[in-house]
Amino acid sequence: MADTAAYLVDAVLVDVPVRQWVLTLPYWLRRATARDARLCSRILQIFTDAIGRQLRAYWPSGQYGAVTVIQRFGGGLNLNPHFHTLVPDGVYREAPTGGIRFSSVPSPTPPQLHQILQKILAKLRAHLERLGYGMAQMIDAPVAWHACLDASIGQRQLLGKHAGAPIEKIGGADPSEQYSPQPLRAGLEGFTLHAGVTIDALDRPGLERLCRYIARPAVAQDRVAIQPNGDIAYTLKSPWRDGTTALTFAPLDFIARLAALVPPPRTNLVRYHGVFAPAARLRPKIVGQAPNTLTMTMGHKNANNGSKRRRRNLLWAELMRRVFGIDVLVCPECEGRCRVIACIDDPVVIRKILTHLRLPATGVQRHPARGPPQLDFVDAV
Repeated sequence: MADTAAYLVDAVLVDVPVRQWVLTLPYWLRRATARDARLCSRILQIFTDAIGRQLRAYWPSGQYGAVTVIQRFGGGLNLNPHFHTLVPDGVYREAPTGGIRFSSVPSPTPPQLHQILQKILAKLRAHLERLGYGMAQMIDAPVAWHACLDASIGQRQLLGKHAGAPIEKIGGADPSEQYSPQPLRAGLEGFTLHAGVTIDALDRPGLERLCRYIARPAVAQDRVAIQPNGDIAYTLKSPWRDGTTALTFAPLDFIARLAALVPPPRTNLVRYHGVFAPAARLRPKIVGQAPNTLTMTMGHKNANNGSKRRRRNLLWAELMRRVFGIDVLVCPECEGRCRVIACIDDPVVIRKILTHLRLPATGVQRHPARGPPQLDFVDAV
């Protein structure tokens, strides 16, 4: 999460205002999108093409760029495939001298947002009809996907004597609480389109926080707790509209809920579009063109090994500094930079050094690994 966010901020979305576009799908389409990687990619292509046409309406000769993170989960660990797309609020234009200029565009208005969503639905309806069925037929068609996916989408229990019942909720409704409508939001036939979150070109920390948000994992471990009866309680990040603050699952239901969130094999959840696409002609002139070289500012691994291909992964110490503000390579006594002086692997030398420093020279004794617990049941039978 942190490494992806750092790469997007320092190498891709360089010094441009960014808007987050979010497209959510209706329940009847989530099953097919979760299982069919090609359908998911096609919906995403229709979505980003509609955004690109909206931006190019102001600069026909310009080209847009976008980065999408496909999230498969909702706030309650439910299967909810949707798209978080970060799009610079403008287009890139190639100058006669060969350089790249960024031209801003006005923010979309609510009518424009509704018009974009209408175009997305029209394109998607035509695509589904080419596949042999219409949107209405998909809604009425029986569920042909795995029961695990259907239970996760519908927030219902999968196993046990209460199979098919709604999941248990903790918390109650608060009728006095009012929810204000979100700005720049359009809804149509179960689809919703959001475009109200923007980040200024100079707000690089804010952009990095947004990138971490869209690249976050499905489960927050600090919100998972085992109850006295053995059930799993998952605390929600924010209460739902009905006042629910946590959900409870039977252990097997919790495992089934996590299994439903696993994407199909060979599915890339981070996609690049427009000028950010791998084969885009202008990509080398845009991506990685920060004022300072990445190897100097980001502390990349193998930065000075002389190889032509540079790895973009950050060192663990650099990630700690960027995320938590803790520089683990600074000495707490002299405040100097720590660096590796030598690596000793001779057991004899190691033992002499530890003995001289009056430190334990022997390792912790390891206990033998126990056998699988299922063998005990076999012996008992």
